[in-house]
Amino acid sequence: MPTIHDIAKLSGISKSTVSRVISKQGYVKKETREKVEKAMKELNYTPNYIARGMRTHKSSAIGLFIPDNDNPFYSELFKGVEQVTRKAGYMNLVCHTDEDPKTELFYINELLKRQIDGIIFCTYNRSHEGLRYLKEVAANIPIIFMDPLFGDQGFSSVVSDGYTGSKMAVNYLYERGCSNIAYIKGSRIHAVTNERCKGYSDGLKEQGNKVLRQNVYEGDFSMESGRNAVKYFLSLDKKPDAIMAATDVMAIGALKELRKSGVKVPEDIKLIGFDNIPLAELVEPALTTVAQPIKDLGINAAELLLKKIQNSATPNQQVVMQCSIIERDST
Repeated sequence: MPTIHDIAKLSGISKSTVSRVISKQGYVKKETREKVEKAMKELNYTPNYIARGMRTHKSSAIGLFIPDNDNPFYSELFKGVEQVTRKAGYMNLVCHTDEDPKTELFYINELLKRQIDGIIFCTYNRSHEGLRYLKEVAANIPIIFMDPLFGDQGFSSVVSDGYTGSKMAVNYLYERGCSNIAYIKGSRIHAVTNERCKGYSDGLKEQGNKVLRQNVYEGDFSMESGRNAVKYFLSLDKKPDAIMAATDVMAIGALKELRKSGVKVPEDIKLIGFDNIPLAELVEPALTTVAQPIKDLGINAAELLLKKIQNSATPNQQVVMQCSIIERDST
């Protein structure tokens, strides 16, 4: 792998000047810069941005990684982030990863090249390569993870307590006479939805009931998977009297299919979602949901990130925010 020394030798320019060209700091004559850039190209040189730390704080920009730009949850989250960063004079670069590890790595490298000051990372698909690389990056530039997986490993994170929120939803439904509660979970590769599913399971156990395998359907966070879950539940010999979903988007898909099938909500089956996206109160009937403080999650993540940007000695923190039940017409 070529080094700054190799570039200096090939171009005939001092290492200190080569360093200024690479870091884009300080004045360098045009012809000198061109010689250095030509040598870099010939040597196929790529700066090691992680090793250098990328701690110049000159970009005044942060990256926000999201897995699905169609999901209104992330629009609400972004409002909170922007409320903080805009006042502080930072631009936000939003990177849509579509939960693809290669896309995540591509955007990380591109942001590092642009001397990004920090990252808020809320995309949840984890490859071993991606995990290892993210840990390296987090050791050199501030990253706030919106995933309990990294908080458990000591990195800075801001999350909601989905486990407790889901247990609250189970208790809420039992108090309203439900005894056969089905669950639409998210993909098992996501730690955040596994916590919600565990809350559902433990909530049933605390009520003295077993978790029935046939009452749990694995979705993929889309409305269509919510529809498919309802088709499955209605095919069971013993149909549920309530359905919980790990996200509002899946719950809204479930609601559409229930109505299409002639099932009355909440008279025949009660329905409760998770997130409290704006669309939840616009559907008919309006969706009862476990509300995450979505905007506040964004605010807290941005505030913590700026603290770490401004002071590298800021200790890592794991912020856990509480959920609440928003009662509407679906229960």
